[in-house]
Amino acid sequence: MSQILASSLITDAYNGSQILCNFQIIELDQDIVQAMIQTLSKALLNSPFKLRCLPIGVTILLNSQIGYIVDPNLEQLRDTGLTTHKIRLAFNVDTEELLMSSMQQLQSKQGLNLDQMEEIVSLGLSVAKKIHGLIR
Repeated sequence: MSQILASSLITDAYNGSQILCNFQIIELDQDIVQAMIQTLSKALLNSPFKLRCLPIGVTILLNSQIGYIVDPNLEQLRDTGLTTHKIRLAFNVDTEELLMSSMQQLQSKQGLNLDQMEEIVSLGLSVAKKIHGLIR
């Protein structure tokens, strides 16, 4: 989260400052990292901080039968029987910059090839743009 926060703020305006984020989870219906990034974005949007961008998080599951599951709910996250990979992405939608990415192999012993990764990042960016429009 600190990497995403640092990427989002104009840090030169806050030399020597510390920003602490405290998240209280009341109800969770999606991936926790994605939820924290969206919560951080909404808080930054309503704050006096000078922003470089609003970070947008996207979680994608790769399911061996149905393909991609974008923004999975908790049931889909827990049902890892056919899920081969879990991918988390955070974007600066304005510049189409990937701020953070992580991939977890769940069932497959085989990694993703470059074409698959490009397709996932493109799909993630498309979804992030739609979420960005909803947050603003």
